[in-house]
Amino acid sequence: AGSFNGAGYTISGMNVSTVSNEFVGLFGYVNSATATLSNIKIAGSISASYAISTTGYTYLYAGGLVGYIQSTAVKACSSSVNVSPTSANGVYAGGLAGYFTNSAYTGFIMSDCTASGTVAPTDTSTTYSYIGGLIGYAHGAAREYSVQNSTFTGSVTTTAKSPSSGGIFGYSTYVTYNNCWTSGAVNNNM
Repeated sequence: AGSFNGAGYTISGMNVSTVSNEFVGLFGYVNSATATLSNIKIAGSISASYAISTTGYTYLYAGGLVGYIQSTAVKACSSSVNVSPTSANGVYAGGLAGYFTNSAYTGFIMSDCTASGTVAPTDTSTTYSYIGGLIGYAHGAAREYSVQNSTFTGSVTTTAKSPSSGGIFGYSTYVTYNNCWTSGAVNNNM
C-alpha cells in the first residue's frame, strides 16, 4: 500500500453521510506498516449510523481523517470535521481518528496533528464507547507508539451509556505522549 501526501491543500466541504459502513472518515480503513498519511487538511462533517455488523466488527469507527487505522504513520494532518456517529453497538470516535492501533512494528508515530471540530456521537448501547478529541481509542498492542506535538481545540460531547471520553484520547494504552495538549471542552451527558 502506498502513502498519501495532501501537500498542505485543504479538502473543504467534506460531507460523509452513511448508514451502512462501520469504518467512516476521509479514509474508512487504513492498514499498512509502510505507509504514511501526511500534510492532509480536511474540513466538513461526518454523520454516520450503524446498527448490525456483517463483517464481524460490532462497533462504529468514525474519525475526521480515518475511522480505523493500524500501523500507519500520520504526520502534519489537521481535521476541522464535525463527527456525529450513531450506533446501538458502541462507538469509537475522534476528531482525527476513531481507532488507532499498532501491531506491526516499533516506532509507529503520530506527530504534528491537530483537530478542532466537534465530536458528538450518540450511542444507545450498554457497551463502552471511546470518544476523544483527537483519537477515540489509541492502542499500542504489544508494540508501543508515540503521539507528539498534537492538539485538540474543539469540543467533545457524549451521551453514551458507559463512555470513556477525553480531550486528546477517549482511551489509550501502550502510548507515549510528548507535547500534546487540549483546550477543548469535554461534556459527558450520560
